[in-house]
This record gives sequence, C-alpha cells and structure tokens, in this order.
Amino acid sequence: SLSVKLSKKAPEKEVKADAEEEVVVTDKGDSNISQAEAAVIIPPKAIETTTTVSVTPYEEPAAVTTTVTPGNNVETPVAIANIEVETAQEVTLAKPVTLAIINKASEHTTFENVEVYNQKTTTRAGENWNKVADAIYDSETNSYKFTLPAGASLSGKYSMRVKSSKTTGKERIGETNKEEKKSNEGNMTAIPEYKINFEATAGWEYTVSPEKALMNAGVDAADAQGMGTTINSAIEAQEGTTGTYKVAHELIAGISGNHILYYLNQAKYCEKTYTFKISGGRTVTITLKFYTGMQITYTNVEASQHSGGKI
Repeated sequence: SLSVKLSKKAPEKEVKADAEEEVVVTDKGDSNISQAEAAVIIPPKAIETTTTVSVTPYEEPAAVTTTVTPGNNVETPVAIANIEVETAQEVTLAKPVTLAIINKASEHTTFENVEVYNQKTTTRAGENWNKVADAIYDSETNSYKFTLPAGASLSGKYSMRVKSSKTTGKERIGETNKEEKKSNEGNMTAIPEYKINFEATAGWEYTVSPEKALMNAGVDAADAQGMGTTINSAIEAQEGTTGTYKVAHELIAGISGNHILYYLNQAKYCEKTYTFKISGGRTVTITLKFYTGMQITYTNVEASQHSGGKI
C-alpha cells in the first residue's frame, strides 16, 4: 500500500537575526553536513527575526497522475528525497538561503537532471507540487543544492526528483496457484457445493534490484548500496512497499452428475522497468515483477467424454 512514512521531527536550532556567520541546520540538529541527510545553509543577515529552524526528511507516496498503458513508456520525475523545513514563526528571507540533500553514494555516482519541487505545508499530501528550480550537484559537500531566493518563505515542503522512464509490459501468465481434479463419475447425483481452497500471490518483487542494476552499470559495490537505497525508496513511493504475500481464496463450484471437474488457477503478472540516468552517461535499469491477479480455467466435463488426459 502507499502511505506516508512519518519521520520524527528533526531537532530545532536557533538562528539569530543578527548572526554574523553562516548557520548550518541539519536533520541531526548539528552543523555536520557529511553525517546528515539534509541541511539548510543560512548566510548572515538572511533572516530579520530570530527563530528556530528544523529540517526533517520524510517519505511520501507519489500522486497518480498518469494512467500507464501496458507496453507504453512514461517519463516522470520521481522523488529521491523529501524534506520539510519548519520555523517557529513565518520567516521571509532577506537573502537567499541554500537547501541541500546529501548524496548517499560518493561523488563518482550522482543522479543527472535533479529537479526541485515545492509544496506548502497547508496543502494536502500529493497536491500542488510545483517545480521551482534545478538542483546543482556540489562535489565539495557531496550534495544536491538549490537556492531559495530573497523574498521567499523559509518554511515549506520540498522534493528533489529525478526523471525516470517507466515501462509496463503486457500481462503474462505465471506460476500455478492451484490445479485440481474432482471426479463425480458414476454418480448421477450432482455435487452442488464443492469447495476449492487456494492461495494467490499479490504484491511485487525485484527481478533486477536497484543495487544489482547499478553494479550492472559499472558502479562499485559501496556506491551501488548507497544509491540503491535511494532508488528503492523512490520506486516504493510509486508502487508500494517491496514484497509479495499470499491471499487466501475459496471457490464454491457445482459438479453435475457423472461429470468431472477440472480446475486450474494461474497467477497473472506484468513486468515493470524503471530507467535512471546517472553521472558518466550511464543508464541504470531496474525491473520488477508485479502481480496483477489470476486466470481461472474451469471445466465440467461429462465422464463419458473424458479421455484420461490432463489439462
């Protein structure tokens, strides 16, 4: 399922209006960007009112804006990081302020074309996201940065997104959930309620994981692990939490007198492919198997017509 993954609010840090040095506020509550996920970098005299500032990363499901047709390719920006900046009171910037999202891989492995979207805290989740800037990768801090201009509000929700290409394949028939034969041969009395119990697979799983896809693209193991967690979060925001599970079902079938029931239940699934562009002109392709339902073949054959064959 798709649901907001709530994060504990990050520690607040006081920023004085008359500060004479740059103030860095991270989600850890300190000024160490290298150990943080996100940071707000406030230059001297950027705010005119002393306040407290916090920056909290969070995960949020993507709003469904496009109906994907099997076989079609859809280009869409997906979030690699979301942050909420909060202040004790409304703050209008007197000078530009920088927001930064730390890259979870090294400076050798970065996303291309990172865009920044803004959503005010008063709007409902998934609505009114507007692109406000292109983020710039800064190798010195190994982070993606963008600037809030003078006159802007410091508080708000911000999302850094990268363009991905998503392809949904055609529906296919997969593994057998249940195959059963029930003979009522030689009995002229019908069986009105014959119960067939089975479990069907739901959910989705990777066939090529983000980490594996990155290594296939030439990324080293450490960077593949770091960036892989970012890509996994982005895909889960689109598709729901990774994993498959079983759903119990019961079918009640009627079998006519002197008939044989043949029942076959097979899983249906489609393959989805996500493609990302990263530094060095490399392409990362992740594939997943998404269960879509089941196909049922149900026949009630007169015993005299039965040849002894199998479905």
